[in-house]
Amino acid sequence: LETALAETVINCPDSVQPGQPFVLSVSSSGPLRDVSIAWNGKNLPLPSYSAKNPFTSAFKGEIILVMPLDGKEKALPLSVVYTENEQELRKDFTLPVIPKDYPVQTLKVDAKFVDLSEKDARRAAVERKRNAEITARHTLDRMWELPLLRPVPGKISSLFGVRRVFNGQPRNSHRGLDFRAAEGDPIYAVADGTVALAENQFFAGNVAYVDHGLGFFSVYMHMSKINVAEGDKVTRGQLIGKIGSTGRATGPHLHLSLMVHGTGADPLPLLEK
Repeated sequence: LETALAETVINCPDSVQPGQPFVLSVSSSGPLRDVSIAWNGKNLPLPSYSAKNPFTSAFKGEIILVMPLDGKEKALPLSVVYTENEQELRKDFTLPVIPKDYPVQTLKVDAKFVDLSEKDARRAAVERKRNAEITARHTLDRMWELPLLRPVPGKISSLFGVRRVFNGQPRNSHRGLDFRAAEGDPIYAVADGTVALAENQFFAGNVAYVDHGLGFFSVYMHMSKINVAEGDKVTRGQLIGKIGSTGRATGPHLHLSLMVHGTGADPLPLLEK
């Protein structure tokens, strides 16, 4: 009697640029337990998305990770820990950081968004804290599929990572993509998910956060109208809201951010071409 041994395969890139998202996959022809990923100071449980199939014991899991945009390290460690045949195993990797030089973008906006009043500064701080708490969540129900749907058909007017100067004052790098569109044009969900936040904020204007599972969120900013509410279940291609210029915006457009375990990621590599 011959017994076939399970084969476990782990796929991750050889190197990553700052701000670049990437997919780590773990698969096995046999059952695995307690699979987790150690990355960038976080320990992230990874469920099998084949677990709902009662006819297979194979493990197949994928998770989106991101190399921090502002990190100073030349390489970051990554580890995968799992239990196979009652034995705990660990695979260690080192991902070199490939330098990338982002250009500078100069913009003119209403002065109140650069030199904040005490009231606006307090409001922005509260909103920033709430946003960080939301995007730090790691729900185990994976709802995303790649590539992501483009939320609007328009061309991209500003890329992720550009170093921004508002009214002559340097500010944080751009943590998303800006899409050209007309006021009132529809904005669609990039993937299935649950609305984690839908409200008006100081910088983002009318904004919606959608939780797609496993620490992956999409964020839609500056909308003229929000068509979803917190707790709503949305499907890929569902209407999220309408194009606008609310918050710190120079004109009607969509700012799309992707947040991965609380860290901003360049949406472009994950979108449909």
